[in-house]
Amino acid sequence: MKNKRNGFDAIIFNPVLHPDIIMYPSEGVGLTYARLTPIRKREMRIGAGGYTSLMMAKLGIDCCCIDRIGSDIFGDFTIEEMRKHGLNMDYVSRFNGDHMVCVILVNNGEGGTMMCSYPETFVNISYDDFMNMLDRSPDAEILYLYSWFWSFFQPNMLNKPTSNIIKKAKDKGYKIILDVNYKTKEAPPAHELNELIKSIPYIDYLLPNAFDAEIIVGDLDPKCTVKELNELGANQVVLKMGEHGSYINIKDKVKNIRGYNVNVLDTTGAGDMFGGALTYGVINKLDIEDIVKISNAAAAYGISHASTQKYPNISALESFINSYPGKQGEM
Repeated sequence: MKNKRNGFDAIIFNPVLHPDIIMYPSEGVGLTYARLTPIRKREMRIGAGGYTSLMMAKLGIDCCCIDRIGSDIFGDFTIEEMRKHGLNMDYVSRFNGDHMVCVILVNNGEGGTMMCSYPETFVNISYDDFMNMLDRSPDAEILYLYSWFWSFFQPNMLNKPTSNIIKKAKDKGYKIILDVNYKTKEAPPAHELNELIKSIPYIDYLLPNAFDAEIIVGDLDPKCTVKELNELGANQVVLKMGEHGSYINIKDKVKNIRGYNVNVLDTTGAGDMFGGALTYGVINKLDIEDIVKISNAAAAYGISHASTQKYPNISALESFINSYPGKQGEM
């Protein structure tokens, strides 16, 4: 893949990687906080922007990660695994911290998922840290931001002028892709929402799901939602609607690009695979409809395959698309 600039195709900007530990209980044994054994196998997945970067690497995108992670066995494992997939981890910084803590346990999907994080005393990323990380980021065509409402994970970011992060990224010449990716059902802080709205005119591809979009413009039907987000200044809005596909605005006409009807094995990382494939389409200068078609396909492929087979290369993705004649595309 020929780069537009000297440097990388894409940068994943995510200030802290939060690995997930997936534990598979023996048949008939439920996972609880009190009883995590017997366990027949366990694995670690790379949470947050790591999923997106793995999808990019699988599709041949030259990608580096701008992250911080602990100097412990979990951090070492995560960096090693990502490098195995061809990701550049030279811009990842390490903070001191030997202890991960389990903050949530979900007993469904493929197994029980413990989302792990570092104690706040070790992490504590500030607004200045964000800006300094962006200062040190290398040349690339695209800067991919994995989330927006950072104070949910980083209390130090509350009431900071976070729109300046987007402005600075634009000044550095990046195309900006933002996956809002808000995870809690509580209303976000009003200040951060206002900062997001101020940032939208600088965003080249805004990727909200239905919940993200409702936070920004209210509870509207998908076509009105896309139009409202466009009117806020986003160059291109791709509204992700899961099995209902995605909505995009082309020449003032909102279209629905259909999704895929697949056997769902595990929904983990669906939006991340969508974003990784969308980045591939942007770098390869596909038209927006084709970009969204392959993005829908990547998400559907991921949720219909086991964890070790989630990430298709471009050949597998094209075969998947071709195996669904009449099942996807414009509606």
